Amino acid sequence: MRTTQRPTPTSGLTRDLRPEELASYWRDGAAIVRGILPLDWIDALREATDELMADPATPGMDFAAGNGPRFFTLTYAWRYHPTFADWALRGPLIELSRQVLPGARSLTHFFDQIFAREAGATKTTPFHQDQPYSPATEPDHYFRHWVPLEVVTADSGAVRYLRGSHRGPTYRARSFDEANVVASLYDNAEYFEVLPDFAANYEEYDWLVGEVEPGDVILHHPGAVHGTLPATRPGSRRAITNVYADEQVLWAPHPGDGFQNEALMGHQPMPELSPGDPLKCELFPRVWTAD
Repeated sequence: MRTTQRPTPTSGLTRDLRPEELASYWRDGAAIVRGILPLDWIDALREATDELMADPATPGMDFAAGNGPRFFTLTYAWRYHPTFADWALRGPLIELSRQVLPGARSLTHFFDQIFAREAGATKTTPFHQDQPYSPATEPDHYFRHWVPLEVVTADSGAVRYLRGSHRGPTYRARSFDEANVVASLYDNAEYFEVLPDFAANYEEYDWLVGEVEPGDVILHHPGAVHGTLPATRPGSRRAITNVYADEQVLWAPHPGDGFQNEALMGHQPMPELSPGDPLKCELFPRVWTAD
């Protein structure tokens, strides 16, 4: 982990999650929650992201595969920078997760990831669901926070969420880089349905377009189909995502899950867990308990 020292933001949520926002999440599989995150945290995360992207030792991956400006990603950023550790393990998303999952008796930080598309990058995020990549059970008991570090509009790379798709079916995972070694694993995951070409038939579906700004967060269910269309406005688009899970979520590895993607996850040791074990280990730290 980097040892850069700076004051740690201590601000909590600026307000509580509203009942209608929670209802939208469960109805649509995604919800935009506006103005709930303090901007001192966003400023710190923006600075930390720039530091990690500038450091050649950072074990990130480029979804653009070296073709022009980067689409940088780093999983488990919390293990590489103290700001990300503070954000993941002690930050305001923990309280927000408690409000989304009010029946939880504990929360575990399952996953975090930086998505940073540099100005001029043309690589899109293919339409997909998170669930087929995830070696975990009970998708109603964990979810992703998508936190923008700058203004995101429909023409600058907003993520689009297919309303209601979290209710099924679950589709096969797809590689964001077709040359990646896991692409064939995904193709052979016959226990999931074949992913339709949502981009080709985009206008036929009902999408929530994630136009957001710093201080907002998008909540999305692991079963929600989501992706991006080509950006038509130049500019960077950086976001941080964190996934929290309650005690009902169990370890469930399967062929082609995201932990088998060496390019994305090879910098972390596989958890020493057996199928059916609770998500609790060094990689999946407990961040809150009701006790």
